[in-house]
Amino acid sequence: MKIGPNAKVTVFENPNFKMTLKEMARYPDLMRSLGITEKDIREDSELIFNANAMIHDFSDFNFHKKIRSLKVECI
Repeated sequence: MKIGPNAKVTVFENPNFKMTLKEMARYPDLMRSLGITEKDIREDSELIFNANAMIHDFSDFNFHKKIRSLKVECI
């Protein structure tokens, strides 16, 4: 992933970046429907990449196949 000069990208393990996985734990039916496990809740996290960043492999951040949502902001 290459971030442009006027952007900031936040990637989340959380499928809905407005509700944390810990908050979702209170709704077991929602967790099951989204395929979220208790392990996912323990590892709930996000990464922020600033302008001009280049990311070659998300496994370098222990995020391989974990991104469920992302937010792009123009700065």
